[in-house]
Amino acid sequence: MEERLGRFVFSTEYRDVGHDKGLTIRVLGPTASSQQEEVLRFDCFEKQPHYHVGFSIPPVPIEAPDPFRWTVEKLRREFGQLLLDAGALPLNASEENTLVDVLAVIEKTANQKPAKS
Repeated sequence: MEERLGRFVFSTEYRDVGHDKGLTIRVLGPTASSQQEEVLRFDCFEKQPHYHVGFSIPPVPIEAPDPFRWTVEKLRREFGQLLLDAGALPLNASEENTLVDVLAVIEKTANQKPAKS
C-alpha cells in the first residue's frame, strides 16, 4: 500500500525475510542530492524490530512490546526531525497538516497480511 504526503511517499508491506517477519513501513522523499530516495524504514518484525534513518548501519533497535504502535507514535511525534536526521528536505506546512491523516490510513493496514498461497 502506498500513501502520499505531499513530496513524501509512505509504503507498507508485510515481509518475510527468512529469520524474521512483519510489517515494514518505508518513507521515500526528496533529499538535497536526489529527487526521491528511501529516507526512513521501520521493520516492525516479530523477533528483531528495528528502524533505519537514511542508510544507518547498524539499524536502531525498537525495544517495545508492540513495534508497529511504537513506530506510529514515533512518526507522529518526531517525523520532521527524523527526516532532517536522514538528510531529507523538511516538511512544508501542508505536509505537516496532513501527517495525522496519512498515519491514520497506515494504521488501518497494520493487521493486513498477504494471503498464503
